[in-house]
Amino acid sequence: QHIFKQTSLDSNMAPFEMDQISLCFFDLAGTTINDTIDGLPLVAFSALSAFKTHDMVIAPHEITPHRGKNKIEMIRALRSEKCTKSLSAADANELDQAIYRDFCQSLRENVSKLSELPGVTELFRWLREEKKMKIAVGSGFPAFVVDEIVRKMGWQEAGLVDYVGAAERVGAGRPDPAMILDAMRSVGLSLGSSPCVLKCGDTAVDIREGKNAGALTVAVLTGTQNRETLAAEEPSHILANVTQIRQLF
Repeated sequence: QHIFKQTSLDSNMAPFEMDQISLCFFDLAGTTINDTIDGLPLVAFSALSAFKTHDMVIAPHEITPHRGKNKIEMIRALRSEKCTKSLSAADANELDQAIYRDFCQSLRENVSKLSELPGVTELFRWLREEKKMKIAVGSGFPAFVVDEIVRKMGWQEAGLVDYVGAAERVGAGRPDPAMILDAMRSVGLSLGSSPCVLKCGDTAVDIREGKNAGALTVAVLTGTQNRETLAAEEPSHILANVTQIRQLF
């Protein structure tokens, strides 16, 4: 039986057994979902298109540090970096909203092209049937994208997912732990029992979100952020992909 200590800035975090985990919370794009469109992650593909519409050019690598965040926050940060015009607060907000609308339109047009990463359905089934765990998924994507991804994967219809979260719905984006805490309430877990949660994602803000909820944190290398970036956040584990979570039990 494996016993792990949460790697955290909080040195008082006590070791706990993996058998204590009762809720696994998974990110979507780059963690459980292959979101590549024309060689780019969907978020990058759609952001590049939206910014180009407003005469701003961004490179895919400029989006990478913002992966995992609430998408309007991502748009705002990128616009602040790339816009050379002097704008009032009202004009800046209006531009952000216009870029965001175009970004959402591109998401809407391309979300049907996404697919599940290998072994995810089998992992969810194993965690539920063999380990008796609740499964949650969530994302910084707009709620309509999250819902369409989950619908397309058929996870809820198959009885594999207990909670579907969107930053937009809970009113706070990562690294705020609002989605994880909402998932805990939804499945009947006490908010004081966070060590019973495992958070798995492919970005630095996924790890920060998990730590802010007091959860065990697992980073995977199937997204756009590299091992060095993820290791700097000191997750409990770094895995090649989500299917390796089985090795932790």
